[in-house]
Amino acid sequence: MKKALVFLIVLALTLTGCTRKDAHPEWDGAWTRFGDILAAESPEGFAPGEFNDTLSMGGIWYGTWTRGDGQTVTRADGEEATAYDAQIYLVLKEDRNPAEAEADAADWLAREGENYAVGTVDRRAVGDQSYHLLALLAPLHNNPYARGMAAFATRDNVAISVEVLCGADFEGDAEAILEGFLNGIHFGR
Repeated sequence: MKKALVFLIVLALTLTGCTRKDAHPEWDGAWTRFGDILAAESPEGFAPGEFNDTLSMGGIWYGTWTRGDGQTVTRADGEEATAYDAQIYLVLKEDRNPAEAEADAADWLAREGENYAVGTVDRRAVGDQSYHLLALLAPLHNNPYARGMAAFATRDNVAISVEVLCGADFEGDAEAILEGFLNGIHFGR
């Protein structure tokens, strides 16, 4: 009896259109999707790495893309990590309102100086989104990446952080990689 009741409820929801539909059927299935917030293309030469949507219930999304072979390194806190020739990190945080998102993005931008000697902040539009760009010039502490670029933005109530980190022997242009990655982001809102 219970199975029949569940079947009837599911059937009724389906027929009335109450089931969840893909909000963005135009997004390529190969892109890494962060809910309905955005989808990110894998940049040329980079492979999708970690993806964490388990925190999405708390409004936080995390994804990485890597290039080269990973090597185990020991961080300053004694923990082991894997460092690549280059790595891209994307973090999103859904806040209750745009003001909170602005505060989170500003906090992330300010904290870059804890891990890197940084350059000046440049505001630039890439695609249809404006970002604060920051050169990461040299590592501080026991950081396995020699340099990089970071971008910070908000879109509605979402704070966005993207970092491109490069190893000492990586010859690629971190700014060009970052801009290419940002051009491959597709927003859902």
